[in-house]
Amino acid sequence: MPNIDIKSNDRVMVCGRTGSGKSVLVNRFLLPKMTNFVVYDYKHEFELPGAEIFTSLRDFKMKPGRRAVIYRTATGSDEEFDGLCKQVFYRGNNTLVLDEIANHCSAGRIMLHHDLIMRLGRSKGVGIVNCTQRPRGIHNNVVSQCEHFFIFDLSQDTDRKKLSEFCGEEVMARARDYHFWYYNIRAESPVFCRPVKLGAPIAAPAAPKESPGAPGGAAGR
Repeated sequence: MPNIDIKSNDRVMVCGRTGSGKSVLVNRFLLPKMTNFVVYDYKHEFELPGAEIFTSLRDFKMKPGRRAVIYRTATGSDEEFDGLCKQVFYRGNNTLVLDEIANHCSAGRIMLHHDLIMRLGRSKGVGIVNCTQRPRGIHNNVVSQCEHFFIFDLSQDTDRKKLSEFCGEEVMARARDYHFWYYNIRAESPVFCRPVKLGAPIAAPAAPKESPGAPGGAAGR
């Protein structure tokens, strides 16, 4: 894997069909490198050592100091999702991880505070990881604002075509068996990467850095 340096307030997109490797990348590569994060667990599937689980926006708001959070949606509504995005945005200095953004985002619709994080989150130290199976159906404000792309196997040509407009024609080639394309907007072209290793257990969140006032820590290597 190339040297991937993702800062706490960067915007990331992780794409791929079901079973292609998205969750492995998030659990074993991205999350263990983060200091402050909130996982939006729409399907109630995330289990992370040291993370505190919330099921209500009220409880989450009452405990602003928690640095490793899994938010398990109670209703799955757009209103609840937007409310979480709002709290993350105004809390600052953390990273929001969205398991499947297609639940609340489409090509013609994006929630207000999801959009605010994408456009203005960097200034508040807020980063975001957007995961999706079908990038073609995602709002352009999400795709165009991302600095980092992890592109696993996508079976539909239309999904790969949309990403090629942002990442280069190389990503039209399908990635197989947990391999993926990685693209950084500062790079000339995407890089084809081997699978994330599965041997080590899922790690606990990274410890905060000692320097006072630092943002939520890096999420890369």
